Order: sequence, then structure tokens, then C-alpha cells
Amino acid sequence: MTHVLTVSPIRRATCRALSLTASSLAAGVMTAALTLPLRPLMAQDMMTVEVSRGYALGAGDVLRLEFLNRPDIQLNIPVELNGYANFPFAGSVLVAGRTIEELRAELPVLLDGVVLREEIGDDLRSNNVSGSELILSVFSYRPIVVAGDVAVPGEVEFTVGMTARTAVFKAQGIGSVRNGASGSVNLFRTRAEVGRVVTRHAVLSALIDGAETIGEEDLVLPPNTGLTPANLVDRANSDLALERAKINQEKSREQMRIDSAAQRISSSKARVESLTDAEAEERENVGRLDALMERRLVATDMLNEARRNALQTSEFRHKASDEAVNAQLEWEELLVTSRIEDINRQQTWRTEVAALDGELDVLMVALAAAWGQDATATVYRQTLAGVMRLTVGMDDMLMPGDIVELDQTWVGQ
Repeated sequence: MTHVLTVSPIRRATCRALSLTASSLAAGVMTAALTLPLRPLMAQDMMTVEVSRGYALGAGDVLRLEFLNRPDIQLNIPVELNGYANFPFAGSVLVAGRTIEELRAELPVLLDGVVLREEIGDDLRSNNVSGSELILSVFSYRPIVVAGDVAVPGEVEFTVGMTARTAVFKAQGIGSVRNGASGSVNLFRTRAEVGRVVTRHAVLSALIDGAETIGEEDLVLPPNTGLTPANLVDRANSDLALERAKINQEKSREQMRIDSAAQRISSSKARVESLTDAEAEERENVGRLDALMERRLVATDMLNEARRNALQTSEFRHKASDEAVNAQLEWEELLVTSRIEDINRQQTWRTEVAALDGELDVLMVALAAAWGQDATATVYRQTLAGVMRLTVGMDDMLMPGDIVELDQTWVGQ
């Protein structure tokens, strides 16, 4: 089965006219942007503009085109460096500086005359594509760049709703904080410690309760930590699996010792039974030879040999009986030891949980103090009016393509 998109000549001329018009408008805007100097703005000022108009697409964004009547056909269309996107059915269309809503409004014009042909066996079916049957969306956005006092500067994948704080987290935190800069309130390290305590608390609680998995409802996560429960749950379940593997290995060794003692009990008892039967036969033989000796039908040496064999068999039986008793005692001792180990584990876990509760209280006090700092970052944003320099709070939202810069004085100064 194959699909072919064809375009009418009239629609090609319409698309070229749209592209030329958009190019002229963009050129005028870009000329004006070059004359504008960098100027600091507050984040809320630019955010108001972005929200009212919509996000302006740019090079690095990837669009997705889907057909309602053919969900199996999906086209990913990247926006090139020159700001154009090469639609397979419309040629190059200027995208940079335009919103997704503006492009959606032009879809009926761009796709006028497009025919979707489908080959099924020897049949060729043609269907005109209607603008109402199309879905145009943003498949992926331009990455943002985090620079300055971060542990790992560079590109960070943009997600809708990303804040400056989230971007810093993805850059592995504040560099000076991770390196232990003196005088800084270690916000990120405190948050990491809160995450560690909450995760460990969940793991220990699961071990105590015998739970197989950990859910978000099992986390003792205080409010206003900025931590993502889903990430903590994933980490907690990984740690729980490792702890259970370690415990299972220890229990496996204990069980092997218990099974070995039980095997010795069985073999010792079987030997005692065998020697008991042999001893009975030896005693019966001694009695028979003793009767024959009275009638002087056998020699004295033969009777003495039979008595020695009976005595030796009796000694072997007593020794086997002692071994069976010792194996039984060892088996019982191993069972008691295993139960004591289980109790000790439970006690250790409960003691650690109590300590973690106290540690979490202390960390939340430190975190509350750290959150009180008036932290800001500098964001450079490319807009239709040029590059804008913004001062943003750490919980302000970013836009695709932003450059986030942190000074070393971000924390604790």
C-alpha cells in the first residue's frame, strides 16, 4: 500500500505568494530588530507579550502534520536555519516568527488542491484533503542553553512549563554550591538531602510492611520542596529492588545452611536405623553361636569374633545417634538465628526510619530558609524585536531557545 500527495498548479502559485508576503514582512521585522539595542526587561513584561500573541516558532523547532482520516500518516517537518519549513506538499514556507495558530489558519490555503492517493492492490483511490482533516502541532521545541554558574553548562531539552529552576536542575545544579562555596546557603544540596531522606524512608517502610512496590502515596514528602514525586518513586523502587536482592541473597545463604543441617539429620537418622538393624543381627548371631558353643559345635575364637563385631556395631550406632542429635540441634539453632536476623533487620529499619523523621524535620527548616532567598537569573531571548535581556525569577517560565545565565552570587550572597 503506498500514499502519494499531489498538488494543483493553482495552489502552488498561491503558496509562493504566501511565502513571498511572509518573507517580506519578516525581512522588515528583522531589519528593525538589528537597530534595537539589548535592554533589560522584567520577565513578566515579556511573558505578557508572548502569552497574548503566542509562541513564535523558530529554527530548531519541529512541526508535525497529521491527517484525521489517515492516522497512520504523520509528517515531521523541521524549521531550518533560514526560518523556512519544507512542507512536502507546499514547498518552502516561512515559519520563523509566526505562531502555530497562524500556520493552522493558513492550512486550508496551503493544502488547497492536495490529493491523497492510496494504492490498494491494483486499485488507485484518490481523496481530496480538506483543511478540517489536518492537525498541525509542534512535535519538539528548540533546546534552551544554561550557562554561568551551573555544574554542567550547555543545551537542555525544553519542555512545556519549564522554569528557570527546572533548567538549573537539569544542568546538575549550581556549580559553586556543588563545589562547596563558602557562605552559600546550599539550597540544591538541601533539596537533594530531602529527596534522599524521603526515598530512603519509603524504601524502609516498604521493607517493614513487606510491600512489593512503592507508589507516590507512600512518600512522606512535605509540601513546597519542589521535588517531583514520580522521580522519587522511580528512585525508591530501584533502591527497594536492590535492598530486596541483598536480603534475598542473605536469606538464601541462611536457607542453604538450614537445608544442609536438615540433610545431615536425615542421613544420620537413616544411618542409625541401618546400624540398629545390623546390631540386632549381630546380637542374634552372638546368641546363636553361644548356643552352639555350649554344645561345643563351634570354636571359641568364632564366638569372640562375633561378640567384637556386635560391640563395634553398637558403638557405630551410638556415634550415629549422637551425630543425628547434633544435626538436629544445629538445625534448630539455625532456624532461631534466622528468626533473630529477621527481627534485627526489622528493628534496624524502624530505628533508621525514626532517625530519618527527625532528619527530615531539620532539613525542612533549612530548606524553608533557603527558599526565602530572592534568587534571579538573566535570560536572553530572541524575539521579533531582537534579542531581549530579561531578569527572571527562578520559578518564572522559560521559552524555547532561551539562554539562561546564572551569576556566582545566585545563592547566599
